[in-house]
Amino acid sequence: MASDAASACVPLTSDSAALIKPQPSSCARGPLLAYALPYLSIGMIMMPVATIAPNLYVKERGVSLASMGVVLMFARIFDAVSDQAVGYISDITRERLPGGRKAWLVLGALVAIPSVYLLFTPPQAAGIAYFAVGSLASYLAWSLLLIPYLAWGAELTRGYHERTRITTVRSIFGQAGTFLFLAMPLALNALHLAPSTSMTLQATHYVALALVALLPVTILPALLFVSGGTKPAARTQASLGAAIRSLRVNRPMQIFFGALLVSELGYGIFATVIFLYIDAYLGLGAKFSYIIIMVNIGTLLSLPAWEWICRLTSKKTAITASWLLQGILLVPFVFIPRGESGFAPLIAVIVALAFFGGAGVVVSPSLLGDIVDYDTLKTRGYRAGNYFALYSLVDKFAVAVGGGVAFELLSLFHYDAVHPTTNTPSANAAMLGVFACVPAALRLASLALLARYPLDARRQGIIRRRLDQRETRAARAASASSAASAAAIGVLL
Repeated sequence: MASDAASACVPLTSDSAALIKPQPSSCARGPLLAYALPYLSIGMIMMPVATIAPNLYVKERGVSLASMGVVLMFARIFDAVSDQAVGYISDITRERLPGGRKAWLVLGALVAIPSVYLLFTPPQAAGIAYFAVGSLASYLAWSLLLIPYLAWGAELTRGYHERTRITTVRSIFGQAGTFLFLAMPLALNALHLAPSTSMTLQATHYVALALVALLPVTILPALLFVSGGTKPAARTQASLGAAIRSLRVNRPMQIFFGALLVSELGYGIFATVIFLYIDAYLGLGAKFSYIIIMVNIGTLLSLPAWEWICRLTSKKTAITASWLLQGILLVPFVFIPRGESGFAPLIAVIVALAFFGGAGVVVSPSLLGDIVDYDTLKTRGYRAGNYFALYSLVDKFAVAVGGGVAFELLSLFHYDAVHPTTNTPSANAAMLGVFACVPAALRLASLALLARYPLDARRQGIIRRRLDQRETRAARAASASSAASAAAIGVLL
């Protein structure tokens, strides 16, 4: 039963007619849901580790902005480098470990459970050193879980639109996990386990407990009911040098990575400062959970819409529209009034921004799957783990640098997050510039690079057919060789 369900996620390429006009690859609903389920737990890890925990250590443990900026930059660069190691090793072990990339989910869970628990439940005396150790361990666990998991998703199909469907369903589960994290303070307050609805380290303690229970439960169905994915007739090349050399002939990758670097630099600044903007600048910290839950709902509702837009137009058109609209919508944050009167306009702007930002969640991993196929066709090498690791490197490096720069700029202008009423007009102006204006400029600048991206549904269809043909020829050659060997043995006997 499990194997039958799993086979529904494997592209159909054995029919010789498929070499002329391949059947659309399709993943049945059951295996697709089982594959997407682990992202529920991973979604609970990603946002708090990357954006919430640093701000809580600043606010509740007295860590300085300057020292936090340095540690964040180092921790996130470590995260990006660890992604490379995990990507390379997961490519090498794909055919050697039982279950292929599935084994990495188990290893990632074993590291994530203790490291995230320790990060989210710091003792009262915990300072920057404790945060540094906890965040490094959590980022390592994140790499072990995420990189093989994303590469596995790209291997479930070669269909241009089917890849977007898989990333959409996976992203819905990820947003649901983020929603569970954000709703935790509200639930705790309703159950009289917390004095307010504010996001605090007391609330993240319960998040850690929930994660300990959820990780094994969400991973198990994926291990049991989902195929290991396609096995392309190409040699695995798991070296950083080979992956970098492949970029010379991979123009789509060059363009996409360049645009992503500029765009995500702005996102790193925005995501790092959003808590301080809402809590310290606007004075709406008590409503932070409500605000971010609305953001999460806006993103969640947008995901099916962006899949539909991709099918109606193209992935490139969808991501271009997303970045353009985000760049425009960042500017109104400058004009939102402080205090309670700013709550309604903040909700309106930030939910619209979240809706338009949902495209990146759906489209970017789907685009990368197409780019991996292009690389395999051009170089005859297979390095899905390498490429998802490189994607993560660019993304996280940009976010790390953006986050570090954001804290350093706020520190340079003497912005006080602990006593915000003492901030001067120039310090408050710096907050607005760092949070809204700089990210807007970077989002819009990235469009000039993205305009040159060449892959669309027609070109991806050509790549897919050629890879199907190559793999069928390889399978026939292997079958003929086996038959000849058997015949030779028969003659000898």
